[in-house]
Amino acid sequence: MNNTIYSTIILDDKNVVKNDSINNKKTENIENNFQKQYVYNIKITSDHRKIINKQNMDFDDIHTQTSDITNESSKNLDDTEIGWFSVLDDQGYERFIRDGHVTINENREVAMDNYTALDNNDRPIVVPVGTKILIKNAGIIVIKEDNHQKGQDPIFLGQLKSTLLNDNDVIAHKNSKMHDLNTSGLEKYKKNDLKLKSKLMSPETMMKNYEQETINLMNTLKLVRLIESDMTAQQEDY
Repeated sequence: MNNTIYSTIILDDKNVVKNDSINNKKTENIENNFQKQYVYNIKITSDHRKIINKQNMDFDDIHTQTSDITNESSKNLDDTEIGWFSVLDDQGYERFIRDGHVTINENREVAMDNYTALDNNDRPIVVPVGTKILIKNAGIIVIKEDNHQKGQDPIFLGQLKSTLLNDNDVIAHKNSKMHDLNTSGLEKYKKNDLKLKSKLMSPETMMKNYEQETINLMNTLKLVRLIESDMTAQQEDY
């Protein structure tokens, strides 16, 4: 009877991957992921839809890299949330500025630092010809009344859109007062937008949306039941 002898390969210590090296690689990957910083550009289309673009800061030359916080006092200062105003740049992107000089541009739109200011509907605030504006609390824009109009209700034009952010939520443009959002800033922006939409939505519109969601849910349930009944019928055929 012939015996078959199988060769055995003896692994040297250098061929064996140690647990420490595996753990180190995992740690390095985690650290690299945490160190990556992304900037988000919000494009507002002509039909007022929003397209959010994500960009890796490692390949970006438009923004200024944020510096690390070195002391507790600066950390507390950067954590303070204030209202950042939304403006529209020349390419149709929504940018964010902390403050700015309010004017009326050549298109009769309210502007901040020569950039069109956005209202809570993400639209410009248009000022009628021959009128001046007055900025009230919370960024509310009204027509400035003349002497003969005093005592009448002010004419509301719009409200400057603002989002509560701190210095750690935004990334600055080089040589500009404009900022874009990082990951934490984008989350706050989304929550703010949801809050604004719920305030602007009338009870009738909210009810219609609720009814439509109910109809969609019922249609989905009907489809699921049809599929389940079809599956049952096929099983019985077998």
